[in-house]
Amino acid sequence: MDNFKFIKSLDSVNLILGNGFDLHCKLHCSYKNYHQKYKQKYDFLISLIDKYFKLTEQGCSFFDNTSLKKTDFKKCNLWDFFFALSRKQRSDSMDYNWCDVESLMQDSLVGVEGALLSWPRVFSIYKYQSKVADNGHNEDLMAGIIYLLRDKKPFKDEREYYDFLLKELFKFESVFGRFIFNQRKNIDRHHIEYGIINKRYLECAKRTLGTICNFEKIISIDIFNYDEIGIGEYDSKTNMINGNYNNPIFGVNSVFKHTDPRFIFTKTHRHILDNMHKTDTKGLVDFKNIVVFGHSLCEYDFMHFFSAFDKIRISDPTNTSCFIYVFSVYDESKRTIIENDVRNSVYNLIYSYAAARELHTNLLSALDSQNRLRIVELKDHLNEFNYENHFDDSEYKNNIV
Repeated sequence: MDNFKFIKSLDSVNLILGNGFDLHCKLHCSYKNYHQKYKQKYDFLISLIDKYFKLTEQGCSFFDNTSLKKTDFKKCNLWDFFFALSRKQRSDSMDYNWCDVESLMQDSLVGVEGALLSWPRVFSIYKYQSKVADNGHNEDLMAGIIYLLRDKKPFKDEREYYDFLLKELFKFESVFGRFIFNQRKNIDRHHIEYGIINKRYLECAKRTLGTICNFEKIISIDIFNYDEIGIGEYDSKTNMINGNYNNPIFGVNSVFKHTDPRFIFTKTHRHILDNMHKTDTKGLVDFKNIVVFGHSLCEYDFMHFFSAFDKIRISDPTNTSCFIYVFSVYDESKRTIIENDVRNSVYNLIYSYAAARELHTNLLSALDSQNRLRIVELKDHLNEFNYENHFDDSEYKNNIV
């Protein structure tokens, strides 16, 4: 049986869509695209960072000089500096997945060795205004930026400090939400009617979904992107995992106890907080099969997949539930690399789940032998929807600082 006929024959499907779905449907919404769109702003921030680093070479900490003013970056937030610093120091790896961005955030909040910076150390520097010789330059920079953003006011305690970091993250998320909105709604330069999803995306999305699944057998759709699909009948079944363009969520795993002031950055907290303000909710769903397209299966979303695996009892050999991973080769010259990455991501997810649930059988082999695991390529038959990259910074030229 043809792979997609098999997928369409599955009952009670939970469809999971990641950023790869939007990219496949020709939206420029990757992390790299985001920095292209705001290139002038981040180039400007990097120039400020370079200016600061030249001062630190002379052993001067941020608190010892007044070369930078709050007015220099009045329309930028703290996390803009964080990602500008990331771009500056890791320019060879700018083509991140969005989950890699959350990885950078988590490492910095935990303060792990080798992280871009440590937010706990930044707090210590801010509190004691210590010298750069005693600290990393990145932490000293961030302490100084906070010093200016807060008009030199001290923090009462760590909780107030992390509350401030979260409020700054809200500002970054707001700008990111506008970026997603523009990509989804106004991507066609000649389309001037505000708020209407561009037709090319919709046509591509319909064709892709129609190829992947039988709509009548989809029970629920979990979307890790920051907007609904835009097709009414599908949107009625969606669950927005990371919020939407009005309220995007950048969060970390539940690596902190709820009593830790950094817990507010976890996706668990953000989801609960978001749900507290909703007036309605969707009912519980009882799906039997899982189909994934366009998700990187990064470890920062493992808990979501582990919960879904529990729901379909994937480790039960008497069960017929399937896990299907659909991928596309976006660059034929990288086919081997892409296929290897896909396989390794699926393997890692399955093995990690088995380890977390302390299973004593080889779950990957069992699923393969029972024909309950399939990795399927979606051929790129959508060339008619291709269009040139058209990022234009002109609207931001007067709004950088």
